[in-house]
Amino acid sequence: MKVNVYIPELFNERDFIIGGVQTYLMSLLDVLDEINASYKIITISEEINDDFMINNSEVICLSKKNWLENNFNNNSVDLNIVMTSHFSPRNLKGKTIGIQHGVYWDRPFSNKVLKKVRLIEVLLNQYRNFQHCSKSLRFDKLVCVDTIFPAVASSIIQPFSWDKIEYIPNFSPENNEEFREIEKINEIVFSRRFVEHRGSRILIDIILSLRAEGCDIPIKIFGSGPDEVLIKKATENFKNVKISKLDYDSRLDAFNMDSLVIVPTLSTEGTSLSCIEAMASGAIVLTTCVGGLSNIIINNHNGFLCKPQFQSIINELNCILGLPVNKLNSIRNNSFQSYRNSFSSVVWAKKWKTLLKEI
Repeated sequence: MKVNVYIPELFNERDFIIGGVQTYLMSLLDVLDEINASYKIITISEEINDDFMINNSEVICLSKKNWLENNFNNNSVDLNIVMTSHFSPRNLKGKTIGIQHGVYWDRPFSNKVLKKVRLIEVLLNQYRNFQHCSKSLRFDKLVCVDTIFPAVASSIIQPFSWDKIEYIPNFSPENNEEFREIEKINEIVFSRRFVEHRGSRILIDIILSLRAEGCDIPIKIFGSGPDEVLIKKATENFKNVKISKLDYDSRLDAFNMDSLVIVPTLSTEGTSLSCIEAMASGAIVLTTCVGGLSNIIINNHNGFLCKPQFQSIINELNCILGLPVNKLNSIRNNSFQSYRNSFSSVVWAKKWKTLLKEI
Protein backbone atom coordinates (compact mmCIF):
# COMPACT_ATOMS: atom_id res chain seq x y z
CA MET A 1 0.00 0.00 0.00
CA LYS A 2 1.32 3.44 -0.98
CA VAL A 3 0.25 6.26 1.34
CA ASN A 4 0.67 10.02 1.41
CA VAL A 5 0.34 11.54 4.90
CA TYR A 6 -0.43 15.27 5.03
CA ILE A 7 0.25 17.31 8.17
CA PRO A 8 0.29 21.13 8.09
CA GLU A 9 2.40 21.69 11.21
CA LEU A 10 5.44 19.58 11.92
CA PHE A 11 8.09 22.20 12.66
CA ASN A 12 8.37 25.48 14.51
CA GLU A 13 11.01 27.12 12.34
CA ARG A 14 13.47 24.18 12.36
CA ASP A 15 12.39 22.48 15.61
CA PHE A 16 10.09 19.46 15.67
CA ILE A 17 6.77 20.34 17.37
CA ILE A 18 5.64 18.01 20.15
CA GLY A 19 1.87 18.42 20.27
CA GLY A 20 -1.16 16.16 20.09
CA VAL A 21 -1.35 15.99 16.29
CA GLN A 22 2.40 15.38 15.95
CA THR A 23 2.32 12.63 18.60
CA TYR A 24 -0.59 11.04 16.75
CA LEU A 25 1.39 11.16 13.50
CA MET A 26 4.42 9.35 14.93
CA SER A 27 2.26 6.55 16.31
CA LEU A 28 0.31 6.26 13.05
CA LEU A 29 3.59 5.87 11.15
CA ASP A 30 4.41 2.89 13.38
CA VAL A 31 1.08 1.31 12.37
CA LEU A 32 1.86 1.88 8.68
CA ASP A 33 5.26 0.24 9.22
CA GLU A 34 3.59 -2.78 10.84
CA ILE A 35 1.38 -3.37 7.78
CA ASN A 36 4.37 -2.84 5.46
CA ALA A 37 2.93 0.27 3.83
CA SER A 38 5.25 2.70 2.05
CA TYR A 39 4.54 6.34 2.75
CA LYS A 40 5.62 9.93 2.32
CA ILE A 41 4.95 12.77 4.76
CA ILE A 42 4.01 16.12 3.23
CA THR A 43 4.17 19.17 5.48
CA ILE A 44 4.28 22.97 5.38
CA SER A 45 7.57 24.70 6.09
CA GLU A 46 8.73 28.06 4.81
CA GLU A 47 12.12 27.68 6.58
CA ILE A 48 13.11 24.14 5.56
CA ASN A 49 13.61 23.63 1.82
CA ASP A 50 15.40 20.30 1.84
CA ASP A 51 13.54 17.02 2.08
CA PHE A 52 14.70 14.55 4.75
CA MET A 53 13.69 11.27 6.40
CA ILE A 54 11.48 10.17 9.31
CA ASN A 55 11.09 6.43 10.00
CA ASN A 56 13.16 5.83 6.85
CA SER A 57 10.53 7.60 4.77
CA GLU A 58 10.67 10.88 2.91
CA VAL A 59 9.39 14.13 4.42
CA ILE A 60 8.49 16.68 1.75
CA CYS A 61 8.46 20.34 2.86
CA LEU A 62 6.29 22.71 0.82
CA SER A 63 5.12 26.28 1.02
CA LYS A 64 1.59 26.72 2.33
CA LYS A 65 0.28 27.48 -1.17
CA ASN A 66 1.89 24.40 -2.72
CA TRP A 67 0.74 22.20 0.17
CA LEU A 68 -2.88 23.34 -0.23
CA GLU A 69 -2.72 22.83 -4.00
CA ASN A 70 -0.92 19.48 -3.52
CA ASN A 71 1.83 20.67 -5.85
CA PHE A 72 4.67 18.16 -5.72
CA ASN A 73 5.86 15.21 -7.78
CA ASN A 74 2.93 13.07 -6.72
CA ASN A 75 2.66 9.66 -8.34
CA SER A 76 -0.57 7.78 -7.80
CA VAL A 77 -1.10 6.40 -4.29
CA ASP A 78 -3.59 4.00 -2.77
CA LEU A 79 -4.48 6.23 0.18
CA ASN A 80 -4.19 9.80 1.44
CA ILE A 81 -4.32 10.42 5.19
CA VAL A 82 -4.90 14.04 6.24
CA MET A 83 -3.96 14.69 9.86
CA THR A 84 -6.21 17.78 10.19
CA SER A 85 -9.64 17.36 8.60
CA HIS A 86 -10.54 21.08 8.67
CA PHE A 87 -7.33 22.11 6.85
CA SER A 88 -6.52 19.82 3.97
CA PRO A 89 -5.00 19.88 0.47
CA ARG A 90 -7.07 19.98 -2.66
CA ASN A 91 -6.78 17.68 -5.68
CA LEU A 92 -6.14 14.51 -3.69
CA LYS A 93 -6.06 11.35 -5.83
CA GLY A 94 -7.19 8.01 -4.45
CA LYS A 95 -9.00 7.10 -1.25
CA THR A 96 -8.92 9.61 1.59
CA ILE A 97 -9.04 9.44 5.40
CA GLY A 98 -9.33 12.64 7.42
CA ILE A 99 -8.64 12.81 11.15
CA GLN A 100 -10.93 15.01 13.23
CA HIS A 101 -9.15 15.91 16.49
CA GLY A 102 -12.15 17.35 18.31
CA VAL A 103 -14.45 20.35 18.22
CA TYR A 104 -12.06 23.23 17.59
CA TRP A 105 -14.43 26.12 16.80
CA ASP A 106 -15.69 26.69 20.36
CA ARG A 107 -13.19 29.43 21.14
CA PRO A 108 -14.78 32.87 21.73
CA PHE A 109 -14.51 35.43 18.96
CA SER A 110 -11.56 37.75 19.48
CA ASN A 111 -13.00 40.55 17.32
CA LYS A 112 -14.09 43.28 19.79
CA VAL A 113 -16.30 45.04 17.24
CA LEU A 114 -18.29 41.90 16.43
CA LYS A 115 -18.77 41.10 20.10
CA LYS A 116 -20.71 44.36 20.48
CA VAL A 117 -23.22 43.20 17.85
CA ARG A 118 -24.54 40.01 19.39
CA LEU A 119 -26.66 38.88 16.44
CA ILE A 120 -23.78 39.16 13.95
CA GLU A 121 -21.53 37.25 16.34
CA VAL A 122 -24.08 34.43 16.68
CA LEU A 123 -24.69 34.18 12.92
CA LEU A 124 -20.99 34.17 12.10
CA ASN A 125 -20.36 31.49 14.71
CA GLN A 126 -23.08 29.29 13.19
CA TYR A 127 -21.59 29.82 9.73
CA ARG A 128 -18.17 28.90 11.06
CA ASN A 129 -19.61 25.72 12.58
CA PHE A 130 -21.28 24.76 9.30
CA GLN A 131 -18.15 25.49 7.30
CA HIS A 132 -15.87 23.39 9.52
CA CYS A 133 -18.31 20.48 9.65
CA SER A 134 -18.71 20.50 5.86
CA LYS A 135 -14.95 20.49 5.29
CA SER A 136 -14.49 17.59 7.67
CA LEU A 137 -16.99 15.42 5.80
CA ARG A 138 -15.26 15.59 2.40
CA PHE A 139 -13.28 12.41 3.00
CA ASP A 140 -14.16 8.79 2.26
CA LYS A 141 -13.71 8.11 5.98
CA LEU A 142 -13.45 10.53 8.89
CA VAL A 143 -11.69 9.28 12.01
CA CYS A 144 -13.11 11.10 15.05
CA VAL A 145 -11.19 11.03 18.32
CA ASP A 146 -14.39 11.70 20.29
CA THR A 147 -18.16 11.49 19.87
CA ILE A 148 -18.71 15.22 20.37
CA PHE A 149 -17.89 16.21 16.79
CA PRO A 150 -20.38 13.88 15.04
CA ALA A 151 -23.04 14.81 17.62
CA VAL A 152 -22.55 18.52 16.90
CA ALA A 153 -22.14 18.07 13.16
CA SER A 154 -25.32 15.99 12.85
CA SER A 155 -27.29 18.84 14.41
CA ILE A 156 -25.92 21.25 11.77
CA ILE A 157 -25.86 19.13 8.60
CA GLN A 158 -28.79 16.97 7.56
CA PRO A 159 -28.81 14.31 6.29
CA PHE A 160 -25.61 13.45 8.14
CA SER A 161 -23.13 10.96 6.64
CA TRP A 162 -22.82 8.61 9.61
CA ASP A 163 -21.39 5.91 7.34
CA LYS A 164 -18.23 8.02 6.96
CA ILE A 165 -17.58 8.23 10.70
CA GLU A 166 -15.05 5.99 12.46
CA TYR A 167 -14.74 6.57 16.22
CA ILE A 168 -11.14 5.89 17.23
CA PRO A 169 -10.32 7.75 20.46
CA ASN A 170 -6.85 8.88 21.37
CA PHE A 171 -4.45 6.60 23.21
CA SER A 172 -1.28 6.18 25.20
CA PRO A 173 1.36 3.49 25.53
CA GLU A 174 1.31 1.85 28.94
CA ASN A 175 3.68 2.92 31.65
CA ASN A 176 5.88 -0.09 32.41
CA GLU A 177 5.65 0.43 36.19
CA GLU A 178 3.36 -2.06 37.93
CA PHE A 179 0.17 -0.49 39.29
CA ARG A 180 0.19 -0.10 43.09
CA GLU A 181 -1.75 1.72 45.78
CA ILE A 182 -0.53 5.08 47.08
CA GLU A 183 -0.60 6.62 50.54
CA LYS A 184 -1.33 10.20 49.42
CA ILE A 185 -1.01 12.67 46.54
CA ASN A 186 2.54 14.00 46.54
CA GLU A 187 2.58 16.34 43.54
CA ILE A 188 0.50 18.29 41.04
CA VAL A 189 1.43 17.89 37.36
CA PHE A 190 0.57 19.97 34.29
CA SER A 191 1.90 18.54 30.99
CA ARG A 192 0.54 20.44 28.00
CA ARG A 193 1.31 23.03 25.38
CA PHE A 194 1.61 26.46 27.04
CA VAL A 195 -1.31 28.11 25.24
CA GLU A 196 -4.31 29.82 26.81
CA HIS A 197 -7.02 27.43 25.59
CA ARG A 198 -5.09 24.51 27.11
CA GLY A 199 -5.32 26.17 30.52
CA SER A 200 -1.81 27.57 30.91
CA ARG A 201 -3.03 30.90 32.32
CA ILE A 202 -5.53 29.28 34.67
CA LEU A 203 -2.57 27.16 35.83
CA ILE A 204 -0.87 30.37 37.00
CA ASP A 205 -3.97 31.35 39.00
CA ILE A 206 -4.11 27.86 40.53
CA ILE A 207 -0.48 28.03 41.67
CA LEU A 208 -0.90 31.51 43.15
CA SER A 209 -4.08 30.42 44.96
CA LEU A 210 -2.49 27.29 46.44
CA ARG A 211 0.53 29.18 47.67
CA ALA A 212 -1.63 31.95 49.13
CA GLU A 213 -3.53 29.26 51.07
CA GLY A 214 -0.24 27.90 52.43
CA CYS A 215 -0.28 24.72 50.32
CA ASP A 216 3.34 23.96 49.39
CA ILE A 217 2.74 20.73 47.44
CA PRO A 218 5.35 20.29 44.65
CA ILE A 219 4.09 21.38 41.22
CA LYS A 220 5.73 20.03 38.07
CA ILE A 221 5.07 21.73 34.73
CA PHE A 222 6.11 20.14 31.44
CA GLY A 223 5.84 21.68 27.99
CA SER A 224 6.55 24.74 25.91
CA GLY A 225 4.64 27.40 24.03
CA PRO A 226 3.72 31.09 23.87
CA ASP A 227 2.81 31.37 27.57
CA GLU A 228 6.14 30.01 28.82
CA VAL A 229 7.45 33.45 29.77
CA LEU A 230 4.24 34.24 31.71
CA ILE A 231 4.44 30.98 33.65
CA LYS A 232 8.12 31.40 34.51
CA LYS A 233 7.65 34.99 35.64
CA ALA A 234 4.63 34.14 37.82
CA THR A 235 6.36 31.20 39.53
CA GLU A 236 9.98 32.36 39.74
CA ASN A 237 9.81 32.98 43.51
CA PHE A 238 8.31 29.58 44.37
CA LYS A 239 10.80 26.85 45.32
CA ASN A 240 8.51 23.88 44.77
CA VAL A 241 7.53 24.71 41.18
CA LYS A 242 9.61 23.03 38.47
CA ILE A 243 9.28 23.84 34.76
CA SER A 244 10.92 21.55 32.20
CA LYS A 245 10.51 19.89 28.80
CA LEU A 246 10.31 16.26 27.77
CA ASP A 247 11.00 14.81 24.35
CA TYR A 248 8.47 12.64 22.54
CA ASP A 249 9.79 9.29 23.79
CA SER A 250 9.96 10.48 27.42
CA ARG A 251 6.49 12.03 27.71
CA LEU A 252 5.19 9.46 30.22
CA ASP A 253 8.02 10.44 32.59
CA ALA A 254 5.93 13.49 33.50
CA PHE A 255 3.58 11.35 35.61
CA ASN A 256 3.85 9.27 38.75
CA MET A 257 1.25 7.15 40.52
CA ASP A 258 1.03 9.70 43.32
CA SER A 259 0.49 12.60 40.88
CA LEU A 260 -2.64 14.72 40.65
CA VAL A 261 -2.67 15.67 36.96
CA ILE A 262 -4.67 18.75 35.99
CA VAL A 263 -6.00 19.17 32.45
CA PRO A 264 -7.73 22.58 32.69
CA THR A 265 -8.85 22.89 29.05
CA LEU A 266 -10.94 25.95 28.18
CA SER A 267 -11.85 25.05 24.58
CA THR A 268 -10.80 23.11 21.49
CA GLU A 269 -10.35 19.63 22.92
CA GLY A 270 -10.75 16.07 21.71
CA THR A 271 -9.73 13.06 23.80
CA SER A 272 -6.68 14.66 25.44
CA LEU A 273 -3.41 12.75 25.17
CA SER A 274 -2.23 14.29 28.43
CA CYS A 275 -5.33 13.00 30.21
CA ILE A 276 -4.95 9.47 28.81
CA GLU A 277 -1.20 9.36 29.47
CA ALA A 278 -1.89 10.27 33.10
CA MET A 279 -4.44 7.44 33.33
CA ALA A 280 -1.91 5.04 31.80
CA SER A 281 0.52 6.03 34.55
CA GLY A 282 -1.91 5.33 37.39
CA ALA A 283 -2.31 9.02 38.31
CA ILE A 284 -5.41 10.92 39.44
CA VAL A 285 -6.89 13.20 36.75
CA LEU A 286 -8.77 16.47 37.26
CA THR A 287 -10.10 17.92 34.03
CA THR A 288 -12.85 20.10 32.61
CA CYS A 289 -16.00 18.98 30.80
CA VAL A 290 -14.86 20.51 27.48
CA GLY A 291 -15.05 18.59 24.20
CA GLY A 292 -14.11 14.91 24.29
CA LEU A 293 -12.81 14.96 27.87
CA SER A 294 -16.23 13.75 29.04
CA ASN A 295 -15.77 10.74 26.73
CA ILE A 296 -12.80 9.75 28.90
CA ILE A 297 -13.65 10.76 32.46
CA ILE A 298 -16.80 9.86 34.40
CA ASN A 299 -16.90 12.17 37.39
CA ASN A 300 -16.08 10.49 40.71
CA HIS A 301 -15.60 7.13 38.98
CA ASN A 302 -12.31 7.25 37.08
CA GLY A 303 -11.38 10.89 37.65
CA PHE A 304 -12.87 14.30 38.33
CA LEU A 305 -14.70 16.73 36.04
CA CYS A 306 -15.39 20.40 36.63
CA LYS A 307 -16.40 23.50 34.70
CA PRO A 308 -13.75 25.34 32.64
CA GLN A 309 -13.54 28.15 35.20
CA PHE A 310 -10.86 28.94 37.74
CA GLN A 311 -13.10 28.79 40.81
CA SER A 312 -14.60 25.45 39.82
CA ILE A 313 -11.14 23.97 39.18
CA ILE A 314 -9.53 25.22 42.40
CA ASN A 315 -12.53 24.12 44.50
CA GLU A 316 -12.40 20.60 43.03
CA LEU A 317 -8.61 20.46 43.39
CA ASN A 318 -8.77 21.33 47.08
CA CYS A 319 -11.51 18.74 47.56
CA ILE A 320 -9.37 16.03 45.93
CA LEU A 321 -6.38 16.86 48.12
CA GLY A 322 -8.60 16.25 51.16
CA LEU A 323 -10.03 12.88 50.06
CA PRO A 324 -9.29 9.69 52.04
CA VAL A 325 -6.67 7.43 50.51
CA ASN A 326 -9.10 4.53 49.91
CA LYS A 327 -11.24 6.81 47.72
CA LEU A 328 -8.17 7.98 45.79
CA ASN A 329 -7.01 4.43 45.13
CA SER A 330 -10.50 3.36 44.02
CA ILE A 331 -10.61 6.22 41.50
CA ARG A 332 -7.08 5.39 40.32
CA ASN A 333 -7.89 1.73 39.79
CA ASN A 334 -11.03 2.56 37.80
CA SER A 335 -9.02 5.03 35.75
CA PHE A 336 -6.28 2.52 34.94
CA GLN A 337 -8.82 -0.13 33.91
CA SER A 338 -10.64 2.41 31.71
CA TYR A 339 -7.34 3.15 30.02
CA ARG A 340 -6.51 -0.51 29.40
CA ASN A 341 -9.96 -1.34 28.03
CA SER A 342 -10.52 1.70 25.81
CA PHE A 343 -7.51 4.02 25.44
CA SER A 344 -4.39 1.86 25.19
CA SER A 345 -2.10 2.04 22.16
CA VAL A 346 -2.85 -1.65 21.52
CA VAL A 347 -6.60 -1.01 21.21
CA TRP A 348 -5.98 2.09 19.07
CA ALA A 349 -3.57 0.35 16.66
CA LYS A 350 -5.97 -2.58 16.21
CA LYS A 351 -8.79 -0.20 15.20
CA TRP A 352 -6.54 1.61 12.72
CA LYS A 353 -5.36 -1.66 11.13
CA THR A 354 -8.98 -2.73 10.67
CA LEU A 355 -9.84 0.58 9.01
CA LEU A 356 -6.80 0.48 6.71
CA LYS A 357 -7.71 -3.06 5.67
CA GLU A 358 -11.34 -2.21 4.93
CA ILE A 359 -11.00 1.09 3.05
